[in-house]
Amino acid sequence: MTVTNADLPLDKAEIIAFFLESMLFGISSLLYIITIWTLVTQRKSQRLNSRLVSISTAMMFFNVMHMAVDIDRVLQAFFFQRDLPGGPAAYYARLFDWSELFKTGIFVVQTVLADCFAIYRCHVVWNRFWIVVFPSMSVVATLATGIGVVVSLGRLSNGSDIFASTLKGWITSFFVLTLCTNFMCTSSIAGRIWFTTRKVKNYSGNRSLMPIVIVLIESGALYAASCIALVISYLLGSNAQYIVVDGAFPIISIAFNMIIVRIALGIAHGGTIATTGQPSGITSAVVVTTL
Repeated sequence: MTVTNADLPLDKAEIIAFFLESMLFGISSLLYIITIWTLVTQRKSQRLNSRLVSISTAMMFFNVMHMAVDIDRVLQAFFFQRDLPGGPAAYYARLFDWSELFKTGIFVVQTVLADCFAIYRCHVVWNRFWIVVFPSMSVVATLATGIGVVVSLGRLSNGSDIFASTLKGWITSFFVLTLCTNFMCTSSIAGRIWFTTRKVKNYSGNRSLMPIVIVLIESGALYAASCIALVISYLLGSNAQYIVVDGAFPIISIAFNMIIVRIALGIAHGGTIATTGQPSGITSAVVVTTL
């Protein structure tokens, strides 16, 4: 595998990835503003949910950092270091460069942060410790493999690429593990809400929480699809994986904020999403993890 991958040259893949990330960064920034506005103005109690504000803000902070690093890398590759032997493609091929290690580290932190909150949401909805045992083990393994990716990148020699055998196991494991965590948490929460809704469907005055299930599944599927696309493109040895991985980063915060905004506005505007008449445990859990 050379730096001019036959299906898509590395420098072209990186510039396409930059434009895709820029577009998704704009979407995630807008969603962040709407999320904070929603949490502040549409909350159902006098107390602001500081957890959601903190997590959403942290994700936005990491988005900005990741975007800033990619802007710097584009400037370095196409302007400041374009006359180096091999041109922009050779610059991007230096995976051991500090900027590549830094942005990879940010990706790992962002992923683990989102997975940890998914586990927290799952625990609150179920109010059972055992339900989060396997997701917790998965997220610990995700962190370990993420660290393995960063360390392995730093140890690469000049001329090695992202498809090196020393990296393949770490990278594949990282995305498969976060995909498993996402699936376990989303299915557990959706299953709990669906089961509770069916159990109380004959109660008078109840509104279904099924729209929340749909929102959770759709948001989870958004990130899951990007992970699957990344694993496939990576295992195929295609430079298209650079495009997918840079696009997947803002999708993490987009999926997170989309859950909050869609559920919160559904409640605020009197849609089918409501908590009236539902059992107190599930009701409070849904509110705590969305508003």
